[in-house]
Amino acid sequence: MPAILGPHYNQKLMAVDKTQILSAALDLLDAVGLEGLTMRRLAQELNIQAPSLYWHFASRRALLDGMADAMLEPVARSVPKDAQWEQVVRSIAGQMRYALRARRDGAKLFAGTYPVSENVLRTGDVLLKAIRTTGCAPKMSGWATFTLLYYVLGFVIEEQSVGPSEGESKISFAVLKDKAANYSSEHPTLVEALPAIFDEDFDGRFEFGLDLFLSGLNSVLSKNASR
Repeated sequence: MPAILGPHYNQKLMAVDKTQILSAALDLLDAVGLEGLTMRRLAQELNIQAPSLYWHFASRRALLDGMADAMLEPVARSVPKDAQWEQVVRSIAGQMRYALRARRDGAKLFAGTYPVSENVLRTGDVLLKAIRTTGCAPKMSGWATFTLLYYVLGFVIEEQSVGPSEGESKISFAVLKDKAANYSSEHPTLVEALPAIFDEDFDGRFEFGLDLFLSGLNSVLSKNASR
């Protein structure tokens, strides 16, 4: 491959490393969104030939895995020794939400990946350790951790889909609420709940969901302990 690309290929390849590529990829994600992120477009941003990216990332999927891991770089870096497990879980969930929300389509990108890498593993390990302190079995701890991850991902995907920017790629809760209100005679209970369903207090809704998760897990643990 180097001979085909020319004598300056190796110099250009050595000029960029994985960290630089991931940084540029995340910046490009902010600019064009997940659908616009391609290997060719990224190579143009880095001013290198597209095939050279494959020396660092074998495929677009590998690149997305690397980006997913990079987004979690600031998460779960420190945990107070005296923190209760619920506090740890709540804190890490909030950090994950913030990290994914910091990048355009961040949650959508992460949801399609399964990176086995340092930042992802560290975050998962901190969550598992916190839950395991309750006496929760490994299987239940693993399932609970993934349930929490699914909640955070789903929440942020919706959160990032709402708003006036980026044209048609954003959803207006106000428009949806007006449309749903037309079905008040067929679905009166649902229409009555529309203010809550389309409430844009995302912070409050996120904390409410975490409360439900923690209460539910505590309930399961209590039942198992009484058997």
